[in-house]
Amino acid sequence: MRDVKFRTALSLAINREDINQIAYLGQATPPYTIFPKDSMQNDPEIRKLYEYNVDEANRLLDELGLTEKDGDGFRLRPDGKPIQLTILTNVGYAIHPDVMELIAQYWNKVGIKTAVDAITGTLWWPRINSADYQIAGYTLGSLYPGKFVLTYSLFVIPNSPNTYYGPLWGLWYTSGGKAEGAVKPTGDALKIIENFDKIIVSTDPDEIDKLTDEILILWAKNLWAIPVLGFFNFPVVVKDNLENVPEKGTLAYPYCSPGYMNPEQFFFKK
Repeated sequence: MRDVKFRTALSLAINREDINQIAYLGQATPPYTIFPKDSMQNDPEIRKLYEYNVDEANRLLDELGLTEKDGDGFRLRPDGKPIQLTILTNVGYAIHPDVMELIAQYWNKVGIKTAVDAITGTLWWPRINSADYQIAGYTLGSLYPGKFVLTYSLFVIPNSPNTYYGPLWGLWYTSGGKAEGAVKPTGDALKIIENFDKIIVSTDPDEIDKLTDEILILWAKNLWAIPVLGFFNFPVVVKDNLENVPEKGTLAYPYCSPGYMNPEQFFFKK
């Protein structure tokens, strides 16, 4: 899991178009659309990470030495036991377990035995905060441009114990390295933290923009989090006589949705 080649193989094994059609009725955008700038969305190196390429996924797994398989076709670890991954997902979001089951099937096809552990919301945060999971199957926050890192950064910056791809890195950051079990990030993960620390004290928009771009590119190419799809519509049912409700809106924690729509001005027409 700590080898970017392995994470890349997992990404390439996912049939995103199938997931889009099956789970999102074909309405979701490609995963590269989550990036705020056209330059990143059109970056061939970033787009390549999200292609459906089973041959390349198998090649990378073979290159890692995972060539031995059991009678069911699952790849074996050096100790002879099957590699097995478990995706933790939250049943509070009905679509998440469905999507994770599809992803498990794709990973099974390249020899990575995968199960889905769907749990309730009351169990979710204790498991996340104690890093008691391998993979969290959850929604990524939007990668807001500019000072997004000041509003809702934990999906990208490992600066919180709630950073799904690195909760113990986040614990190290929030505790100043003093918390029991905390792990100091290294390499590109540490570089992201260093950039973040510069951003939060900078008043120079150009510097903030440059550092943010560096963060997003490092985050994308390391695939600590593997984006499945981009944006999609949530249908919202509104009673016929409820007036002043916008036809469209944005669902996002930094916007405090639906608070920014001024729901205090909705009213029932008699």
